[in-house]
Amino acid sequence: MDYYDLVTEAPHSGFKQSKHSLAIRRGGSLDENRKIVRSKAQVLLNPITSGKLTVDSAVVEIAKQRGVAIAISFRQFLVASRFKRARLISAYSKLIQLCLKMKVRVILVSDARDAWEARAPEQLIALGVLLGLNPQQAKWAIAKAPAALLKRGGGYA
Repeated sequence: MDYYDLVTEAPHSGFKQSKHSLAIRRGGSLDENRKIVRSKAQVLLNPITSGKLTVDSAVVEIAKQRGVAIAISFRQFLVASRFKRARLISAYSKLIQLCLKMKVRVILVSDARDAWEARAPEQLIALGVLLGLNPQQAKWAIAKAPAALLKRGGGYA
């Protein structure tokens, strides 16, 4: 069972969230991403799955209003083929630009499934810089942004 299956539910399932829980939902198509940011999720993980940009300014605006963070996992790039990885870099670069413009919280995670997929913080920072963050923003995205999200109890900003 995937870890995220343990903490996520369908947006319409009547999911009851405790004070200390954090709802993380994996992204998908444009419609799925819209449903997720409109739900009680606090984190939209990997909103781009096929290498095509499946997030538009409306989704990012809703995420801003509802305090939903956009999380990008290193694992998605690690397991992708060369062609798909290039498409992911292009699509996530556009998403990062949009998130910076709209001031939406970006989080960088390793999403490692085993010890071989675990990455050092410097590698996550390098991914953030590659996608369009400056080094300080990338450091904030791996250290401060997740901590701030947990500190506020997963509630809306």
